[in-house]
Amino acid sequence: MNTPTRIPLWQQLQAAAHALQAMLAGASGTSAIGAVDASLRPGVQALSFAVWRHLGQAQALRQLLAPRKPSAQIDALLCSALALLSQGDDAPYDAHTLVNQTVEAAKKNPRLKAQASFVNACLRRFLREQAALLAQVAQDPVARWNHPAWWLAQMQAEWPGQWQAILEANNVQAPMVLRVNTRRISVADYLKKLQAAGLTAQPLGLVGVVLQHASAVQHIPGFADGLVSVQDSAAQWAAPLLLSGLHSQAPLQVLDACAAPGGKTAHLLE
Repeated sequence: MNTPTRIPLWQQLQAAAHALQAMLAGASGTSAIGAVDASLRPGVQALSFAVWRHLGQAQALRQLLAPRKPSAQIDALLCSALALLSQGDDAPYDAHTLVNQTVEAAKKNPRLKAQASFVNACLRRFLREQAALLAQVAQDPVARWNHPAWWLAQMQAEWPGQWQAILEANNVQAPMVLRVNTRRISVADYLKKLQAAGLTAQPLGLVGVVLQHASAVQHIPGFADGLVSVQDSAAQWAAPLLLSGLHSQAPLQVLDACAAPGGKTAHLLE
């Protein structure tokens, strides 16, 4: 049996920075992540989502640390590292590991190797002056709320009493929700399977369960056997709403015009 090769963090940071650079140049987040090598994609996606949720703050920090904007590649790498470092205790890795591996990411790229010392200096200054720098950028609404200025203005105009709560909720990592295939197993019985596997979950909606902590799908009981699928709780309402009040036994002809990968269509079949 082959042991999976552990992918170094610097390589994932390189790919996450490249995805950020592509997105800042106009690509969608989906296409930027889709372009990442499949072996790197799960880790890079997790890092990228964490970076994007703190991008406004990271860009403001980079501006303080390097007022003269560096190249697009270095800018993306610095912003990626700063977005992760600024999360404090919630960061996916400890600060010194992130700094070391970000510098390594620069060194491993022939085009960026000469600027590795610059990257190191910026990030180590952030660690030394973190409290003061974070307090300074907190005065910038884009850095404070991690949303673009035009969106802040629109939210404030349309939801004057709730805009702060909406923006905060929008930056919280979404829970991992599963849809139980009730043709195969009941929600109650599937919850027992999760409990036996050491995974805590709660029922949600008609056929959903929400995990207390996200898990890789290969560790989710019955996933490979089709007992459950990963599907957002809101998306799980599409099939029952479509079929609600439909008494005809005739076969349905349904066009899923936005199937990627077709979770709602599969739900209809279930």
